[in-house]
Amino acid sequence: LGTTIFDELRLASPAAKVVAIALKGRGALLLGGQTGTAYFFSDQFGGFTTTSYYAAEPPGWVKAWNGRKLADAAFGKKWERLLPAASYQGVDDSPSEDNVKGLGRTFPHPLTGGQSAPGPAFYEALTHSAVGLDLELDFALTALNEERLGQRGVTDVLALSISSTDLVGHAYGPFSHEYQDMLARLDRAVARLVGEIDRRFAPGEVAKTLPGKMKL
Repeated sequence: LGTTIFDELRLASPAAKVVAIALKGRGALLLGGQTGTAYFFSDQFGGFTTTSYYAAEPPGWVKAWNGRKLADAAFGKKWERLLPAASYQGVDDSPSEDNVKGLGRTFPHPLTGGQSAPGPAFYEALTHSAVGLDLELDFALTALNEERLGQRGVTDVLALSISSTDLVGHAYGPFSHEYQDMLARLDRAVARLVGEIDRRFAPGEVAKTLPGKMKL
């Protein structure tokens, strides 16, 4: 019903781009607003897509990214802990933890979705694992390059809603080893993203929004 801060940016500067990305559709749509573009992960085919509200079909670079089939490459692998087991607090299993699409309740988590080949159950399982975070970050870096964000003489926005931490938290709980592992991985993913952005732009060209230091 109303405009978002990124909608207001585009109203003031129509040439600006707003690219919003999440695994969950609603996470991307709320950031994309009415005038940006939202991309989200489809567990029907294992790639990123958008809605007909934003575009009749995804642009060529999105189709090319999907053509790499990075999700399928994870089939049959396992989600292992990033850090030594002793680094995690508590136990690796509790009665409240869920077995999402064959992932199991303890490490290592098999990435098959309980299936014999990649398919919707497998793709949904990936979103509840560390692979989901990796896919989203790779797609975001591709969008940064292909859309030439911040390189066209106007202020652009790359907006990310990290979905896997939310999904893992719901499935395993905030004190689980799985959630602790996701936070450790998220810390490294954010460092990589910020590092890649800083490498591409000169000091002062990028405005970052960070927890505790809100800045535009």
